[in-house]
Amino acid sequence: MLTPQTALSDFVVEIERTFTQGDAARTVELIERHPLESWFGLRPERFHEILESLTRDGANESPFLRVLAATLLTTNPATVADQLGGEHSSAAEEPADAQVTPVDVLVVIGQLFKYRLEGRPVAALEAGKAIDTHASVMTPIFDRTRGWSLFAAVQLGLTAMLAGDFNQALMRFKQARMSARSSALAFLARDACAKAAVIEAVYGDTERARTLLEEADGIARTESWAEPTIDAAYAIAAAMVRLSEPKEAVRMLEAIPLGDIGEIWPFYVAALHRAYAVAGNPQDSARRVAKFEHLPLPAREGEGFTGSVMLLCSAATKISVGDGVAARDAIAKADQNLLLTKLVTAILELQVGRPKEALRITAELSEHTRDLRQLQVWRLSVIAGSYFLLGSIDECRDVFEFALDLPGGLRPDEAAIFPVQLRELAEEMFEQWPRGAEVDVTSVELYVLQQQVLSERELEVLRSLAAGYTREEIAKSHFISMNTLKAHLRAIYRKLGAGSRAAAVLEAERRGLI
Repeated sequence: MLTPQTALSDFVVEIERTFTQGDAARTVELIERHPLESWFGLRPERFHEILESLTRDGANESPFLRVLAATLLTTNPATVADQLGGEHSSAAEEPADAQVTPVDVLVVIGQLFKYRLEGRPVAALEAGKAIDTHASVMTPIFDRTRGWSLFAAVQLGLTAMLAGDFNQALMRFKQARMSARSSALAFLARDACAKAAVIEAVYGDTERARTLLEEADGIARTESWAEPTIDAAYAIAAAMVRLSEPKEAVRMLEAIPLGDIGEIWPFYVAALHRAYAVAGNPQDSARRVAKFEHLPLPAREGEGFTGSVMLLCSAATKISVGDGVAARDAIAKADQNLLLTKLVTAILELQVGRPKEALRITAELSEHTRDLRQLQVWRLSVIAGSYFLLGSIDECRDVFEFALDLPGGLRPDEAAIFPVQLRELAEEMFEQWPRGAEVDVTSVELYVLQQQVLSERELEVLRSLAAGYTREEIAKSHFISMNTLKAHLRAIYRKLGAGSRAAAVLEAERRGLI
């Protein structure tokens, strides 16, 4: 009986046999007809060795093999394809109605690899759009592309993950999970399940993550070298769905072999940061993440999720200890187009006492957080906190009600995201609001509500104080009387807990208000 394990291993045995016997033509034919099985069945170093030998020995008359070699041996595949011109015909050429041309896909995949390894996932995501021109319709029943549609969907999903477009990544992984596949390439579908589960477990719906892990369990393993990397993604998701037992989640994450994590290392960092924080010590969380900062990881500061994850983790830690200046500095270096960057910015604005600005930011995020449940709850928490500080209790009630109406109701770990003042208010308003030990065990508040909020006019006066203007100059520039200015100054000093101009400015700087 042919199983995923035997299908892939039998193919590898055949490749090794023909190559060892010196039958280059037959080896080339096998690789052309089964490129993905060759790629993932043979150990990478062995496949490289075979490709180098075949191209060196004159088998490079095959356009497909030359582009494949360029993709895997670090040459620019686009350059090779351009040199080939229209010579894309080969033994690997698909039927006339096939939607994916292997050479075209390989060229784009090579660009994805190049950009991702340079720490440029956003550029990779842009380059990946070219694949859609070659794969307009997926194949859920019959695989007419010999695995290329499935493989491309997984690669595009991973690229979107690293770029920080989690919604697109989930869509790509769903496409991969629905694609027809041969038994030898079953691991690609398992990979899609595991990586989608990571997104859901860290930023989306933990129940959906559990379902994806169950789906992955139902897909038989192969002997591909890619399996340990898939296992690592699976383990990250499995740990994060157990955050109700934070110490166990930390143990599970720490048990993952670092050498198996591969390109999804940013999600491992984010998971570690969250798990340690939930376990009760944000400083441990910060120290654990800091260990990754000095590694030569493929990331460019400020580009995509890879270039922002450690900055945003740092910002979250600084927010939790009330260091608004350091938090704002970290956020400023992150990718400003990321949903996460905008959400953390809103959290900071609320933390430092600017609820109107927090509301402005969160109003723009509704469409993007809708299908990422945890981020949606974070957003709702910020909105509720903003209305609370503005004294709009009726609006708080509306937000609580919206949260309770989430599919399946608000879960205890989600209620824990709301600061204690909001939880107490919600418990008074709604009998069904989660409460008790289940909430307390996972309680990691996104921010601390400042009871004294500066008005917009007080903030303007504070900025003028910080700029060194005299009282007379401030009163004149703001068109207010000296008595009105004195009232503003008294309110500013009281709300900041300061007894002088200098102390008020220093406290405002510490909070990140100015």
